[in-house]
Amino acid sequence: MTKYILLMASKGGVGKSSICKQLARELHRIGHKVQAEDYDPQQHFARFVELHRYMFVEEGDHIVIDTQGAHTETNVQLMEAMKKEDALIIIPFRPTEDDYAEALRMRDRLDQFQLLNKSIFIVNGAYRENDKDAKHYIKLLSDTVRVSKVVFTQRKAFTKEPDSKVNSEISHFINTEMRI
Repeated sequence: MTKYILLMASKGGVGKSSICKQLARELHRIGHKVQAEDYDPQQHFARFVELHRYMFVEEGDHIVIDTQGAHTETNVQLMEAMKKEDALIIIPFRPTEDDYAEALRMRDRLDQFQLLNKSIFIVNGAYRENDKDAKHYIKLLSDTVRVSKVVFTQRKAFTKEPDSKVNSEISHFINTEMRI
């Protein structure tokens, strides 16, 4: 059965494309067949796929999807479609007041589509794993949504080969939150 993995947020700049790249890389590395779709107009993930064609197949057991960083008709259609699919919707957010407000908007939209049970929020871009701001926003969000125990720290762009810390964070997320 195919598993859909969507990276979704109501704004840009939270790391959706970068996390798509890293998830696809790690899923491929551990032996999964990965398919990619990119609905973001910037097409960062699509360019990555073209440069790393060997990692991707036409029909995968995991479909990694980069979405638009806004509440668009395309994102609405994707959310509607995910109601009937085996899907995980990952909502990255930075540990800031603005991103927390956007995370709440995403929570409400996902609830409207009855997709909260298929969603997980994750801090991306924290100063360090035990960052006090990250802990603060995790605590606030945890009252109403599932929030990852894994925190992605600030790092260089994922377009280059990842270092061991990046690999460790992504692998830990896949093993603990995606249970693959």
